[in-house]
Amino acid sequence: MENSVIKISPLPREREPGEIEAPVNVYYPATASKILFDKNILATIQYASESGADDCDAQALEVNLPCLSSTPYQEIWYAPHSVSEGRRGNISYRHTGDILFGTIQLKESDFSSLEDCTFQCYRDILNLIHELGYSSLLRLWNYFSDINSEAEEIERYKSFCVGRHKAFSIIPDFERYLTAASAIGAHAQGTFLVYFIAAKNPGVQIENPRQISAFHYPDQYGPRSPSFTRAMLKNWRKVSQLFISGTASIVGHQTLHADNVLQQLDETFKNLQSLLDHVREVHQLGIRKLDEITSLKVYVRHKEHYPLIEENMQKYIDKDVPVLFLQGEICRTDLLLEIEGLANIRR
Repeated sequence: MENSVIKISPLPREREPGEIEAPVNVYYPATASKILFDKNILATIQYASESGADDCDAQALEVNLPCLSSTPYQEIWYAPHSVSEGRRGNISYRHTGDILFGTIQLKESDFSSLEDCTFQCYRDILNLIHELGYSSLLRLWNYFSDINSEAEEIERYKSFCVGRHKAFSIIPDFERYLTAASAIGAHAQGTFLVYFIAAKNPGVQIENPRQISAFHYPDQYGPRSPSFTRAMLKNWRKVSQLFISGTASIVGHQTLHADNVLQQLDETFKNLQSLLDHVREVHQLGIRKLDEITSLKVYVRHKEHYPLIEENMQKYIDKDVPVLFLQGEICRTDLLLEIEGLANIRR
């Protein structure tokens, strides 16, 4: 078995039929001229401290998180084949025969609580993917403001977890269908944004040996445990794709190094390495080193930590690994950073 990872070129290119059928993402300067292959774009995601968008479209998403690097970057998801687009209620989506990328944005003011807003959002997503036949979620991203603030005597992240759990629990034995996810506090007040990737055939849930499954967390983390898995492994025809959830300095279920950002960075990379080791050993896939992750996204709570984090990233990954740094609030107040990623593993 080859121990190699598909390296994403700096710019997307046309691919030969059958070369890779999985969705691919790249980070590209936000100010550059549009040179992408329109027919292949699943989504274009802009990151900024402000947004004027009242609605969202899968090809022109705006997330209210400042990009911390001197050059602002956008994130592009594209497919190896031409995509079609559609809309169902509040959900905008683009899809190929195998992949669907969708996004939904709701106003919290239209609901009595964040819990109700979350429940409606996830119910709409689950109904859509069932109706269109892309019933296997691979990855979800959640962005909403004031994630650590309290409303009606409950932290907003915990309220979000209750609403998400309520939507998923309608499915019998629902924990088997949970997927990789991130939930980050964005800057747009009153806006609840979710985007997601789904496929027609299921992936495999991946848990981390160093951590308790989030959906089995004890009651101290809220009335309902977070409904996500540590990663999702999707086997396509020629490539395996590992969608890595937001990963932080958590061992078991407890936060470690609450006041030390560099120790949190080290613990986070230990968790990422543990995840890769588990995938290699259990699923017999040739990924060994952190350098083989295709791309990483780092959420930083305090922007003054960014230079320190960026400088010390070189201890763990090669400088050629694409990394996007964004400022946002993490789901626990004692977490200073969170890292998510994607690995494309040639079989």
